[in-house]
Amino acid sequence: MEIVNYGSFTKAGKKLGYSQSGIVQMMNSLEDEVGFPLLIRSNRGISLSQEGEALLPLIEQYVLIDTRLSEECDQIKGFRTGQIRIGSTHAIACTFLPKAIKVFHEQHPDIRIEVEEESNLFVLEERLKKYEVNMIITSRQPHYSFRWIDLFEDPYYAVMPKDHPLAVKEVVETRDFVNDTYIMAKSSDGLDQDIFRYLKSLDISSRIGITSNFDATVLTMVRDGLGVSLLPGLFFKTPITVPDDVEVRPVVPAFTRQIGIALQEKQNPSPASLRFISCIQKVAAQFAESY
Repeated sequence: MEIVNYGSFTKAGKKLGYSQSGIVQMMNSLEDEVGFPLLIRSNRGISLSQEGEALLPLIEQYVLIDTRLSEECDQIKGFRTGQIRIGSTHAIACTFLPKAIKVFHEQHPDIRIEVEEESNLFVLEERLKKYEVNMIITSRQPHYSFRWIDLFEDPYYAVMPKDHPLAVKEVVETRDFVNDTYIMAKSSDGLDQDIFRYLKSLDISSRIGITSNFDATVLTMVRDGLGVSLLPGLFFKTPITVPDDVEVRPVVPAFTRQIGIALQEKQNPSPASLRFISCIQKVAAQFAESY
């Protein structure tokens, strides 16, 4: 799985603590055992063979079950060990998630946590489907068939230059606000899905004029007078400072996204994951009160 993930024996070996020759020898032994090639080696890199493609989903489930079995045995013996892989967006990973990890780590110092950030929601979904992460923390999408646990609602705010005509108002009407050039946040999977659905519901999605891959860049463009935008409340809780010459206002109709935890529908969370979910629910409830 790691060789396929990295496309390299050397990188996979480094991740797992083996030399390049060691990981090659292990792979050769595995292929000898199953009786056919699992990988194709070429000057373009390493890829799965047809047989490897067929076995990979079962191998992913096998590794997950093996990990859970070890954790269950450790729990029965009284140990508090395990590993949790969490996929999340950047805004989540640098706001309330560290607070939850800190509280959890104080209670369970021997459980290792890996956070993998990704702006592309479809990539996060695929990583969960392939058992590459135990859970993803993101905004809920209409097409999700995952098991879902609500954490809190994240409101969006209008962002505009200080000299904008609507800056004198305490609350901004979205239809009036988006008459100007609208600057839209996007990722490698396309436009921000939450904002796009909101604008489409108001029949003003066609007014998008500029896009950027980073919310911080969107804020800078607004500051420099290139247009206006909508940014999630989580963004304003990151370490990024909002410039003095930018105004932030609530919008009507109100616009929020639901932040929560997505789990595989057919997967029972590991003991370590269950303890972390319980912890993050408590921290998220406290975090939501800061809005």
